Amino acid sequence: MANVNRVNGFRPVGTLTGAPWTAAVQRFYHAAGADLNLNIGDNVKLSGTSDAAGVPGVLIATATDDGKGNLTQDIPCGVVVGIEPSSIENLKNTYMPGLTAGYVLVCTDPNIIMEVQVDGKIEAADVGLAANLVQTTAQASCLGTSGQQLDQSTKNTTSTRQFNIIGLPQRPDNTINSDYNRVLVTYNAHQFKGVGVTAV
Repeated sequence: MANVNRVNGFRPVGTLTGAPWTAAVQRFYHAAGADLNLNIGDNVKLSGTSDAAGVPGVLIATATDDGKGNLTQDIPCGVVVGIEPSSIENLKNTYMPGLTAGYVLVCTDPNIIMEVQVDGKIEAADVGLAANLVQTTAQASCLGTSGQQLDQSTKNTTSTRQFNIIGLPQRPDNTINSDYNRVLVTYNAHQFKGVGVTAV
């Protein structure tokens, strides 16, 4: 059965320790003036600034490829799992507009396991490799869904890749070795644990 192409970013599903994810989060500030919205499922990086009260700031994390094999990737500090409403008028907002200042809730645990869709396919033999994220779809403010996927073209053993591929979800709706399959990843490079290790 073909996999459904349904991009929705990175979703926490467990931890490397074997303990369940308890939905523990940290509150971060998003300054106005960013090019991209922040959505649930987006990976973010520290911005190097804070709000007036000292709440640390974040920006969306990205990775780029110049088409010549030269990759540039941000080191994430976590994944957005919630948007804090700024007033009673926007309780239903599921995204943070790039031009708006506000607060997001981020899972910053470097040991978190996440499920994410691949922009192509990851095969069973690729488990153990590392890869970067890619922003592949336009951000739909009406849905508030993340446009981030795992970039299959970046899979490698390189220690600087953002994520380690640790498995494939065992479900009937996830056909292995097929386009848009979903994989389980954990952070290889993380701002609270440093640059990763060489993959296998």
